[in-house]
Amino acid sequence: MSLWVYVMGEAISLGDLVDNKLLYVAANYLSWFLDLENDFSVVDKLSRARTDKEIAEALYSALRIKNRLAKVAKNENKVKSESIFLNCIVPSDRIIGEIIRLASKDPRAVGITLANLALSIRPYVPKCEGEK
Repeated sequence: MSLWVYVMGEAISLGDLVDNKLLYVAANYLSWFLDLENDFSVVDKLSRARTDKEIAEALYSALRIKNRLAKVAKNENKVKSESIFLNCIVPSDRIIGEIIRLASKDPRAVGITLANLALSIRPYVPKCEGEK
């Protein structure tokens, strides 16, 4: 049974959100944030978000320290270089734009889905473009 959320005439399936690979990219970054910072405030903000602006603000809070996270990940030998973290783990502007677009339809569903995914996945380094 799939749960559908109706917003302004559009339906968003929570199953479709969970299957959205772009959300996994952002959730992976958030799981790195949790692992390296041990700070749950962003995930808490996402889980309580009621507007697309609150989703955008929570993502901003996590993304504004991406350079520091890259340094910590490198210093803790979790990635080979800061550039791998910045280029392969940090979500692109296209991904952030898609998340905000989805959040404009149903911010509660997007926020709680991102929060749950971030808490449930182990941080990983995805294969970057150009890697063999």
